[in-house]
Amino acid sequence: MGPAFHILLILCTAGALAEVQLEPQMATVLRGANATFNCSVDQQWVVMSWLLNGNVVLTVTKDHGILSNDPRFTALNYSTGTLSIWEINILGVKRTDTGQVTCDVQNIQKVNAQLSIQVSGTVDIPDMNKTATQGDLAYFQCSALGWYPAPTISWTVGGSIADADMYNISTLPAGQDLFNSTSTLGIVASNSIIVRCLAAVPALTTPLTSSAFLTVVARPQQINLTVLIAVTVTVGVVLLLVIVIVIVVCCYCQRKNSTHSRYEEDMRKAQGGRGQGADNLGYATDSHAGAANGRLNDSVMSQPASINGHQIPNAVGVHDVDSPGTLYTQHSGMKKARYATIV
Repeated sequence: MGPAFHILLILCTAGALAEVQLEPQMATVLRGANATFNCSVDQQWVVMSWLLNGNVVLTVTKDHGILSNDPRFTALNYSTGTLSIWEINILGVKRTDTGQVTCDVQNIQKVNAQLSIQVSGTVDIPDMNKTATQGDLAYFQCSALGWYPAPTISWTVGGSIADADMYNISTLPAGQDLFNSTSTLGIVASNSIIVRCLAAVPALTTPLTSSAFLTVVARPQQINLTVLIAVTVTVGVVLLLVIVIVIVVCCYCQRKNSTHSRYEEDMRKAQGGRGQGADNLGYATDSHAGAANGRLNDSVMSQPASINGHQIPNAVGVHDVDSPGTLYTQHSGMKKARYATIV
């Protein structure tokens, strides 16, 4: 092998070592945004082709520049004296654009990169204003709908990031490779604050947020149970005592009225029997008694009497002038006499 062969081998080896750079190697872009890739080569080249998922979408030549018919794909030349740099822009990316992007420098090198299209959905807290009693648990629910991939959800409470154990997250497929996520936050109502729900995917530079306001009201004053029981027992005892007093007074008055009625009835009977002897057991008539005995009997008739019957000598009663009210009798044989005890 002569020198010519060695020269050719060196040239071929140099060509094989020529390097094509494609940046970025991985691009994550939101649906509807633009995707940008740069392809650079430090060797002499003739044709540079751009492919998306194996399909040629744009061609650039060293001598004639851009050759393309699809307005979604454009290219810009940032070449320097020693380095050729071409930038490709994919405008308004779609979900179907997800996949492989290739820069193929003809007869030199082919380099691949990955394009990922993500979808930013919506985020919402339905109850934007909530009122809770101080010390109670207040719950907020956040809905993140139509995302790809499933969104990352977080919360802030009063401007501070909430701990992960304060909320939960559940995710379900929603069709067309999209996802719906919901999250519920529970906090102790201590003071009025602003609560925010944040949803994001890697392609979002700033998470989407939804806010709600929590209004905290003071808890009503609670009555001490011991005091309540004491007051209830005291009131009950007082009421019972009043009832007992009323019953005793009523019974006393009823008994007094009954006694008074019986007394009036006895007096009426006693007064009504005068002159008739109906109620006076000491009333008796004696045809042999004198006028004095008749007057005595009349005075005795008006009083209750107990009578004892004895056989005594017949006597005529006379009054002793020295001892008024004393009745002396003269014996004139034995007659049945009645004694009246005056009460």
